[in-house]
Amino acid sequence: MRILILLTILIVPLLVSAQDLIIFRNGDSLNCKITKTDSLSIYYTVRKEDRKRNSFVEKNEVRSYHLNNSIDSISNHNNPIAIKENEKSSGSNKTVVLDSTVYVKSYNKWITLLTYSQKYGIHANGWSIQGYGYILKNDSKWIIPLLYGIEYFNINQDYFSQSGYQTARINYYMVGIGPLRKLNDYFYANIGCQFLIGTESLVDLYGRVSTNSVYGIAPFQGILFIPTSKFGICIGLGLYEKLLTSEFYQNDIGVKLEIGLKF
Repeated sequence: MRILILLTILIVPLLVSAQDLIIFRNGDSLNCKITKTDSLSIYYTVRKEDRKRNSFVEKNEVRSYHLNNSIDSISNHNNPIAIKENEKSSGSNKTVVLDSTVYVKSYNKWITLLTYSQKYGIHANGWSIQGYGYILKNDSKWIIPLLYGIEYFNINQDYFSQSGYQTARINYYMVGIGPLRKLNDYFYANIGCQFLIGTESLVDLYGRVSTNSVYGIAPFQGILFIPTSKFGICIGLGLYEKLLTSEFYQNDIGVKLEIGLKF
């Protein structure tokens, strides 16, 4: 009986120490026996309820893994991708720190956003509806979306009274570019500029009607929150400016609050 107890005391630490360790990027860890690795995955065996279960994990989810017996365990030296791995050895042990960027598969996905914006300017308030369409590439920081939309606003009465006109109406089209700069998985910087082309109809204090062509530019900058899920709610906050050749609405600056759907 004493011999059995002594053997148990000697063997159990050896079995425990023989276990390998996987450290995940979310902070979790797993004691297991690593059986194989390839360019994208780590394969392992884990014992649960007195049964061995085989499984695997993709390398882009792993921060590092530790082999307690590097002589008997798998080796990545013949794997060209493993050159990117930082190995630290100590005796028969080996720790491998992974560069996860090597194992992330590139992808292209078409993304559509439809948003509503409330605008609060110094000289006019209004709203707009925008549509964004773009291809999201996981290996690119910049996105050039296709933009389309409509806009409506009301000139503040105090500002309009300084123009010297009885009534006025302006209609214009906007074309431009609004690149998105990826800050992280959720937030994007939205910086761009639109060009305005249209006409205005004016009625002065004597009832005389005139029509003029209108040109202008409208720079904008802001931040967009876009969820990583296929469907979700996106939120934005930004600033906008306007410079026009209009007789009654020459310039403006304001804040834009944006909310919409990703699908």
